Amino acid sequence: MNSILISVIIPVYNGAEYIQRLLRNFSLQTFQDFELIFIDDGSTDGTYNEIIRLSGKFGFLISAFRQKNKGVSAARNYGIGKSKGKYICFCDVDDAINVNFFDLMLAPFNRDNMLDLSICKYKIYRNNSENIEMLQVPNGKYEHYLSRKTMLDKLLFLKLHIIHCCMMVKKDFLIKHNIHFAEGYRYGEDFDFLWRVLINVTQNVCYLDFPLYYYVWNPHSAMSVFNESRLDTLVVYAKLEAYVTSIDKKFAVKFCKYWKSRSLWSTMRQGATKMSYSEFLQLCRSYDVRANMSRLLFYRDFKVILTAFLFCISPFLFYEFFRIIKINVH
Repeated sequence: MNSILISVIIPVYNGAEYIQRLLRNFSLQTFQDFELIFIDDGSTDGTYNEIIRLSGKFGFLISAFRQKNKGVSAARNYGIGKSKGKYICFCDVDDAINVNFFDLMLAPFNRDNMLDLSICKYKIYRNNSENIEMLQVPNGKYEHYLSRKTMLDKLLFLKLHIIHCCMMVKKDFLIKHNIHFAEGYRYGEDFDFLWRVLINVTQNVCYLDFPLYYYVWNPHSAMSVFNESRLDTLVVYAKLEAYVTSIDKKFAVKFCKYWKSRSLWSTMRQGATKMSYSEFLQLCRSYDVRANMSRLLFYRDFKVILTAFLFCISPFLFYEFFRIIKINVH
């Protein structure tokens, strides 16, 4: 019988300085039947040796594997293949989780054996030096069961902000539907994975309306740097559109209209704040941005509608708007 209930996949590239802090965080979990699977993605700072050095100092199973630098998606896929648990979770090496993460995420499965996944909220911390407050889970109703349709709509219009690290999913579910992370891309692979999971769900989804995952935003991380590789998302999401259409043609009508265009909107917003106007215009010409912006004129977010409308009038208005006015958007 499988003695490990939960497997946590942790890709690492040059993250030796965070290993001990992360292991201490997991040692505080109120539920201890889990394993950590580290995949060292070609680190040069002694990450693998640091994992091995610390692996025997904690009361839970820690495994470490090495691969040539292939990227975070390949590392996560490798980790899934090596996992022994019934349930799969993901964590980044510089992040943290609430001390009750496993207990609370696992509880819905114990009540409903047909459940495929549970999802929680996350809280953002702006840098690694910021003290992460382990939030106390409140008494009262914060656990909700959302229908598949509601979950898909909320994610499509970003009324629900979740990431792959906010989920606990059955490993058998991933195997059954052949779901894995898209390899060879720097951006978009995480949402691609999330969508592939959600579009295949047939039961209600348990949503914990409370931040149990703590995401640390690093100003030097890949997500904080703007370059054209951010447009990887267009390639990833084009393939995703075909996949969603093959599973649910009705939902795919909305998905193909909005998701890739909303992603491009976000990319152009970031480009406006980090590029010269001539560079920005070149980017616009290369990716037919105006056609995508026109699709967002009926999107369910006023800020997106307004700025997409400005772009359709003149890319310069869009560019200047985001250089002058800072809006807290995702």
